[in-house]
Amino acid sequence: MPAVTVWLVRASLAQFLAGATLGALMLATKGGAGAGLVPVWAFPAHLEAMTYGYLIQMVLGVALWILPRRPGQDREASAWAGWIALGALNGGVVAAATGAALRSEWLVAAGRTAALVATALVAAVLVPRVRAYRLALRTPSSPPAPPT
Repeated sequence: MPAVTVWLVRASLAQFLAGATLGALMLATKGGAGAGLVPVWAFPAHLEAMTYGYLIQMVLGVALWILPRRPGQDREASAWAGWIALGALNGGVVAAATGAALRSEWLVAAGRTAALVATALVAAVLVPRVRAYRLALRTPSSPPAPPT
């Protein structure tokens, strides 16, 4: 497993832990235990950590690892895209959660833009892999695969 995938999955699980902790605190407060202890920004931070920090990051990390490469495809491009995505996604989650706490719409927008850029970068690296796999299924002696 490539190192970038390991770190994407680790960071994803750390974001899951942070988001689940915030969610548990919010549920405890809703049940009456410790009313007023959870700040108003906990819900947006919970959403950012669980959606972008955990879910999207886990999907990107596993996709970088599991999708097949074409023969001769540059491994360094995938690794650089993964490292940039790791930084951009985690930085975006922190920026958006901080923006929610400070009620700064531009900081939330900057965080979400960083997450979008990271996702688009990894998707740009992964699209040729999917295409390469579909083309690899065809052989000169077999008829072309039906369109999906």
